[in-house]
Amino acid sequence: GIEKLKSLKDQLAEVRIIGMAQPSLAGLPKKTPDLLEIKVGGALEKALEYALSKLGEEIKIKEIFKPGDFIDVIGVTKGKGFAGVVKRWGVKILPRKKRKGRRVVGAIGPWKPPYVMYTVPRPGQLGYHRRTEFNKRILLIEDDGLKLTPKGGFPHFGVVKTECIVLEGTVPGPPKRPIVLRYPAKPPKTVPEPPEITYVGLVK
Repeated sequence: GIEKLKSLKDQLAEVRIIGMAQPSLAGLPKKTPDLLEIKVGGALEKALEYALSKLGEEIKIKEIFKPGDFIDVIGVTKGKGFAGVVKRWGVKILPRKKRKGRRVVGAIGPWKPPYVMYTVPRPGQLGYHRRTEFNKRILLIEDDGLKLTPKGGFPHFGVVKTECIVLEGTVPGPPKRPIVLRYPAKPPKTVPEPPEITYVGLVK
């Protein structure tokens, strides 16, 4: 199979690999691994050689990123279920004596045009959306997660047993939900000095 792939390198447009997560190493009860198709950049010959060398091997995060790099974080936000217009769009609550409903939109549109515009706030699904956070700086990559785990573990996660990464800023989604890290699509033009980490703890 590998020799056949090498013989077809002249017909390749790009090289992609399928990566598989290992939730058991992170101490998660999930058994089914998450799969992700990843494009390998660079020249085709070197990309194919790298992809073939990584077949069945584990890829460490230090091979891809290093502290100080900016990355984009892709994840699925926390699900809030079916929400009304007040919670979903921040519509003002109407006075008590004006009408039958209070947590509703005062008017959903005029007579003409005789349909509801897309700009009118409507109830519906809130959260559980795929979102991308741009330009998150990597502050630290630690091989031993126990060095960064506070006493008692992180809330809703527990003890970090494997290598971990510390980012500056927020990440979409609840604890234990997988995220995707990639090179920045819109890297910053000016890079400020990275902050110095002196203490890792929990902020209430």
